[in-house]
Amino acid sequence: MGQVLQQDQAAGVISYTCTAEGCGRVRIAARVLAPAVAEQVLERLRTPELAPGLLLAIAQKRSADIVPPGTDTVESWWGNADPAARRELLAMLVDHIAVKPVHDSGIDVAKRLSLAWRHTG
Repeated sequence: MGQVLQQDQAAGVISYTCTAEGCGRVRIAARVLAPAVAEQVLERLRTPELAPGLLLAIAQKRSADIVPPGTDTVESWWGNADPAARRELLAMLVDHIAVKPVHDSGIDVAKRLSLAWRHTG
């Protein structure tokens, strides 16, 4: 089982790094991690079992201000949501994210990530 990655800001670049003793091999920049996670979450929300309307209704029930008025698609919601609302939605959907070392999956960020989804039903 992997370790929790710690946020690090070396040379002005925010990244997440494995700090487990003897590791030091897993690091990913936040600027590439965030869009890759967002794309996987949005893809998941497009599936029939998590129809956007249902998900937005769940989000709205948890926090009245998480869903901006006039939002009719997941993509438009994501584009208009503030960072706190995005984090709340991610917390509802994602249990954790595993990040593989570069040598295991190459430089393709999406192949390095494995999202463990929460049960939403």
